Amino acid sequence: MKAFKEFMAGLFYENGEPSLTRVLSCAYFVAFVAISSYLAVAGKVWSGYEVFAAFAGGAGVAGQVTNKYINSRYNTMPGGFESKKGV
Repeated sequence: MKAFKEFMAGLFYENGEPSLTRVLSCAYFVAFVAISSYLAVAGKVWSGYEVFAAFAGGAGVAGQVTNKYINSRYNTMPGGFESKKGV
């Protein structure tokens, strides 16, 4: 159970603080899976599904790219990876 909590914290936290972009990316993914599963199980057709799927998938990817940019630009000291050199 402790390993699961550490895994979940790793998904949503960076440097001990919650990350909004990671939470939003996960929310888009969960919405995509939930709505897609519901439509598949219920056998329903939604005329706007293509737009929803493109938005949910694109927003998840865009959220992760934005997260990487924010971390690289604002949360990392220039030359801050000295301990990783040569690994």
